[in-house]
Amino acid sequence: MNIQNDSIFKLENDRGKMVRLVFNEINSIQMELVYFDGITEFKEIPKIFISKKQESFQKLANKSARLNEVYYTNIENKTSSVFKTFGGVDYFITSDSGLNWMLINENKEIGGFNCQKAETIYTYKDRKDNYQNLKITAWYSPEIQISSGPKNYIGLPGLILELTEGDDFLTFQASKIQINSKDISKIHIPNDVENITRNEFSLITKESYNQFFKN
Repeated sequence: MNIQNDSIFKLENDRGKMVRLVFNEINSIQMELVYFDGITEFKEIPKIFISKKQESFQKLANKSARLNEVYYTNIENKTSSVFKTFGGVDYFITSDSGLNWMLINENKEIGGFNCQKAETIYTYKDRKDNYQNLKITAWYSPEIQISSGPKNYIGLPGLILELTEGDDFLTFQASKIQINSKDISKIHIPNDVENITRNEFSLITKESYNQFFKN
């Protein structure tokens, strides 16, 4: 699954150049969505770096786009989970999908599959504990009866083959689709890390940031 970033940065100082390099690196990130027995796993495909500088920019790109995490969804229970590391501690964060999709009468073809358009609003809390709304646009194919997609976006009557977060901020698009692949094995969900809710994790990060700025 390819990722595209269409944001335009007009800053001309050193910080602006660094931001452009980081977001250009997002375009080289390859992600993989695997489905097995009602569970999906969405994670980055490892790559070989040609320099330490490229590796550093890749890590910054992953973090800025929340691609340094591993996403799991249980389609039957309509729950999603994220495996991530914060402050040197591993967490497994579980929540209900809670997405209300609006189906739109628009169609296009992606990878040889007929797709239909849908939109929703993803609401989250920022570091200042304020609610923010993020527009999500998805193109899903009813021809592939798997109600999943990139990250933890689920709930549509078909597999999401293209998804955009924000106003063209970040776009995921399927570049290769394998159905009934013999290479797919059972998905192993982490069970040896702390399992918490999304709200509990928000409290942990909020306390950490407050302590950081207090010091």
